[in-house]
Amino acid sequence: MLMNDTTDFTTGIEMSQKETITEDEFCARVGISRTTAWRQRRAGRLPHCRIGDKVVYRPRHIDEFLANCERQVRTVKAERAR
Repeated sequence: MLMNDTTDFTTGIEMSQKETITEDEFCARVGISRTTAWRQRRAGRLPHCRIGDKVVYRPRHIDEFLANCERQVRTVKAERAR
């Protein structure tokens, strides 16, 4: 099976076909631990949905989280250059 950026490599399912992904799938795709995900959620930097006691993510949450991380890196580098 060919994988592309929209394919969840843990399940092989196109991200657009899945409405939500589990926390484990999210962490594997982004490359962070569950503890880091929890800290980012608690700090308000990681959008998510809670269904009962389960935390799930929509594919757009990945984009929002990564865009937020990218902006933070740019800001830190810009401040160091000053």
